[in-house]
Amino acid sequence: MDAPQPISSRRLPGFTLIEYSTLVGDLLRNGYVSRAVEEIAEAPHDERTLFLRHDVDVHITGIDRIGRIEAELGAVATYYVPLTLPFNPFYPDNAAILRELVGMGHRLGLHYDLATYPDGQSAARKRLDREAAALGEISGVLPRTICMHNPSLQGEDRFRGVDGYVHPHDPRYADGLLYVSDSCRAWRDEELLRCLGENPPPRLLLNTHPELWLGMVKEERERFLEGTLLESTLEQSRTYVLQTVRSAWEGHAGPATAHTRIQARDA
Repeated sequence: MDAPQPISSRRLPGFTLIEYSTLVGDLLRNGYVSRAVEEIAEAPHDERTLFLRHDVDVHITGIDRIGRIEAELGAVATYYVPLTLPFNPFYPDNAAILRELVGMGHRLGLHYDLATYPDGQSAARKRLDREAAALGEISGVLPRTICMHNPSLQGEDRFRGVDGYVHPHDPRYADGLLYVSDSCRAWRDEELLRCLGENPPPRLLLNTHPELWLGMVKEERERFLEGTLLESTLEQSRTYVLQTVRSAWEGHAGPATAHTRIQARDA
């Protein structure tokens, strides 16, 4: 990887690994201390604090590249992983990446989708605890923090202030906290640039989706969605079919048995 160059205070970062490395490095050089999201209640308010949050919404393959960048910079991030989206965190390759992230010093949080939850609060809470326990089974560490998937589409977040977990959007932690997100591979505004200036906000919750940073910086959003992101999402399934499934088919005795039956019938 080429050496990162400082991000101009007049330019938002583009979506590449180099630009992400530069962004995190610039934030740390501007006085921010990196802490895990689960420490949001304990972080001193007289400290300039950076909470790196990642919502894993599309695929797990390749997100360890982001984790290595953060670890090399001395930053810690929290990766929010869902159990109800098309990719499977229990799949061995995915589970290995999640364990690797934890081994680097990063944390895992549960990314729950209320659209898949029962209506009753008691039943929903039991579902939340089961999913958290399952994620802990993968990584060996029980998640202490949770965050909702697709909050703009699901309505009220019934677990925002729930006991037993740290939620980054709990109103109790909102004082002095700037929230910035790269949802849909686009910056909503230029608030992030304030964090690179002379009078930055004291606390920054930076939510990025690691899958969105694995393409080319000049790749137009729709082209990225239908090309790079789609291909990286299909990569694991394609490999599984062309290697594991094909190997099983080639070694299956069925075709030979059927051929013998046909010969016997025609004899």
